[in-house]
Amino acid sequence: MTTLFLCWSGDRSRAAAAILKERLEAIVPGLTCVMSTEIEAGSLWSAELQRRLAAADAGLVCLTPEAVSSPWLHYEAGLLSDALGRKRGEPRLFTYLLDLQQRELRGPLSAYQAATATREGTAQLVESLRRFAGNSADVDFDAWWRDVKDALQRIPPLPLEDVIPDFQELFRAQTFVEPVPECTDQNWLRRHDRARDVFARLEDERARVHAACGPAVVELYDDLCRLVRAYRMHLDAYFIDEKRFGPEEATGLLDIPNAALAAERRRADIAAQLSQLIDSERAPVTEEAPRFRLARIFAERKGLILKRMSDVRRLLRSPVG
Repeated sequence: MTTLFLCWSGDRSRAAAAILKERLEAIVPGLTCVMSTEIEAGSLWSAELQRRLAAADAGLVCLTPEAVSSPWLHYEAGLLSDALGRKRGEPRLFTYLLDLQQRELRGPLSAYQAATATREGTAQLVESLRRFAGNSADVDFDAWWRDVKDALQRIPPLPLEDVIPDFQELFRAQTFVEPVPECTDQNWLRRHDRARDVFARLEDERARVHAACGPAVVELYDDLCRLVRAYRMHLDAYFIDEKRFGPEEATGLLDIPNAALAAERRRADIAAQLSQLIDSERAPVTEEAPRFRLARIFAERKGLILKRMSDVRRLLRSPVG
């Protein structure tokens, strides 16, 4: 009997580990899969974890983009690596990459044998585990993989706040909250620098958002990046030299030329976009909702409506259960 310990961190990583635990035992006879979630309530948790790690013959670390930086996952994987290293024979520690590529890994995890959550990558993992367990039974891998693939695809995407925990804080600065004509201190350079820094952060996080979030959130996020970039460019074009504007007599607001007010329109657009990303009641219900809102011609909107109608009809024709 070969024992495989599965490490995870976060909801999607845990879901992937549970899927593999349930299904690897079916395709690799003689393999027993364990996870830390199976430790009984009331037991001395750390001691029981150490015992299970010591009993493992091999390890599998389930990685998602949001789990890569988890201190706990690195800690648990390190303990498992040490435990396996003390065993005779060839210790094996694998990483299973969901929405990740091995080139994206850094640190100790990059040294482990990696398998991507694709047919080819998963087949290599199964074959390695079967050789390690000393089992070469013939099985229908394609049918097994279709089941695994369907289960992995049903793992819910993450909310944006789980991928970028400080997302809302990025936009609480004066740069994004205060309308341009009401900027009494007229510190345009600071406003420009803040917009520049936020845009850089959004770009740095873009790949993780694409990997972990649903299609509607990804589309809104990409549009937000575009708006922040445009806002920064308008500030650069009209305000970077610290211009001073007097107040309008009628309103008391800054008397800013119409061309320069494009920056304020972009700031308002950013606020509207944020409300859809942050407020669940205003979040898009369907994946094509952001594209519908951004569509500039009637034919494009009509095409999206017809596609949605076709999808609904197909669902209605599908047998229940």
